[in-house]
Amino acid sequence: MSSIDYERSFRVPLSDINLNEHVNNTKYLKWLIDSFERKDWNTPWTSIEANYLAEARFAEHIVVKRQVEGSIHRMEAHSDDLNKPVFRVEIRFRK
Repeated sequence: MSSIDYERSFRVPLSDINLNEHVNNTKYLKWLIDSFERKDWNTPWTSIEANYLAEARFAEHIVVKRQVEGSIHRMEAHSDDLNKPVFRVEIRFRK
């Protein structure tokens, strides 16, 4: 990702883990939603394309970055422990 409009880092909490001992896929989308301010989420979206790339696990250090280009928002969750992205998503908002 080139210019970053939002970034946060955290350790994967136990509440994000499923019975297979990795992050539940719905939690990745929660990470996306949590990267928005309330006012930004008020615009209706037209599509979300999600790519699950690797399994994040309990206590891994994750860096979430979001980039905005007009009505398109791209987000990547990167595991520093795995040294690779675990999730990418593109969401398009109505103009």
